[in-house]
Amino acid sequence: MEDFRCIQNKFVTVKDGLTEIHDLMTDTYQKAVKLKLAMDDVNSWDGEAHLVAMAFADLTLQYHGLLAEQGEDPIKQACEAMEKYLDADDVFYDEWEDYQEILKI
Repeated sequence: MEDFRCIQNKFVTVKDGLTEIHDLMTDTYQKAVKLKLAMDDVNSWDGEAHLVAMAFADLTLQYHGLLAEQGEDPIKQACEAMEKYLDADDVFYDEWEDYQEILKI
């Protein structure tokens, strides 16, 4: 009978990808903060273009902040959940009596 276990190395690949995304989002957020501060300090820039750029910067900060360490940090939560799953996976299958019975078939 074919084993229907989840493939752990695929989960590790996903977890590694999530970690990379988290690092990129955090880095992008920090750069967006610096950009917004620089835009605030420019006194020669005025008018509608400045307002639109500031609105875009605010949205970028809000979006990246939610995904980076400034908000609920769903990417970090996903990484932690994947790690918890990977830690418990072997124990789950080893102690699951019905699964052990299926393997005997």
